[in-house]
Amino acid sequence: QDLPCLLYLVFEGNHEEVRAQVARSGAEAMAGGARDLGPALAQAYWDDRHARAERWRDSIRPVAPTRRWSGGQWRADYLHLSLPLGAVLDYKRQAEAIVREHGLMIQEAAVWTDPRLFSVLVADPQEGGRDPRGERQRSLGLAVDRLLELTLEMGGGIEYCHGIGLKLAHLAEREWGDALPLARRLKAALDPKGTLNPGKLGLG
Repeated sequence: QDLPCLLYLVFEGNHEEVRAQVARSGAEAMAGGARDLGPALAQAYWDDRHARAERWRDSIRPVAPTRRWSGGQWRADYLHLSLPLGAVLDYKRQAEAIVREHGLMIQEAAVWTDPRLFSVLVADPQEGGRDPRGERQRSLGLAVDRLLELTLEMGGGIEYCHGIGLKLAHLAEREWGDALPLARRLKAALDPKGTLNPGKLGLG
């Protein structure tokens, strides 16, 4: 179906609570010009929501870690962002423009549990094809960094789920601000030999 946006809604709780949530959210959506497509699409998405990850897992399982990323076949990244409530829709619009500039697409975007927790799956439409010079991989990296920088510019946080870790350590100073020197002092006091998660959170 040619739809500008497909919104999946899932509710949990006791039967009375869920029925009230369904009725209220449906009324709000209809008032905003939405069309109810019935439960079948949402059920199919729910049943298959792990299929992409399972395919990815099965495709890399026989490949040694040292070779896993060398061909640049898996060109996608999942960003878990926290944003001010009023910035989520504007962020999504700007993010779509950024990924288009890099020849990429936002395959999924969703709010998780709290309306300020926003996750984005950025993918290369040519994922799976060869990238011998790494150009597509570099485009993905540049786009992801720009999306993370935009998050910080809008007053958000760049990883609500897994933490900054090694991958995002280059943005630790912008993410933590004045709190980072204190965190480094605490880290040095509690782990003077640097044996616990070395390099994580920009504290290496």
